[in-house]
Amino acid sequence: MTTVQKGFIYLCLLSTFISEILLSPFFPQLFSTYFQVEGVQATSLYISVCRIVVIVMTPIWTIFLKKWGLKLIIPVGLFAMGGCKFLLPTVTSFEQFLLVSILLLFFQSSIYLLYPALVAASKNEQEKLKGTTTYLFIFHGSVIVSGLLGSFAINQSLPLNSYYIFAFCDLVLTIGCWLYLPKQTRQAGPEEKKKDTHKENRWQGELIVYLLIVFLFFLGHQEFVLT
Repeated sequence: MTTVQKGFIYLCLLSTFISEILLSPFFPQLFSTYFQVEGVQATSLYISVCRIVVIVMTPIWTIFLKKWGLKLIIPVGLFAMGGCKFLLPTVTSFEQFLLVSILLLFFQSSIYLLYPALVAASKNEQEKLKGTTTYLFIFHGSVIVSGLLGSFAINQSLPLNSYYIFAFCDLVLTIGCWLYLPKQTRQAGPEEKKKDTHKENRWQGELIVYLLIVFLFFLGHQEFVLT
């Protein structure tokens, strides 16, 4: 995997993280003032349902990954995400916002496969460590950036309009997928298949650990939101 391809993957992850966390610290205020519902209760329901969607769908996307590969899954996911983000500012009730968010996370959970795939493509432990460090920098940096942008967005008369910007970004990234995502690898020989099987088992183990870390992070983050 080239440096440009890795940079594109990090860009996809950064955009996804920022858009997801953008308004989450302000959900109680948003739901109360924008949808006229009990902010804390609505936030609790929203977070619970959305986390369940991500937890269920991300492992399912790994099954699709083996069949279709990143070159097909990620562009489809980004295009669908862009469509959902265009819909979010048009909703008029909490129920509509929740339904569109579920659809959004259904496809967005496929983007979380990019990091494990990037780590699996690392040639050695040093490259893997560098990739992990870069990912953590992007992950936590997105929290800071989204916090700053979210505090600005929530004070606007139509805070949900900020999703239009990320919808456009997703569509641009969709086009970029055809240029920068790694192509499907060639068919491997018998010896290579043994190595690939060992690598796949290791990749699956790393994916489970990664998903657990992400789940615990978001669980802690959302607990902070509710308090």
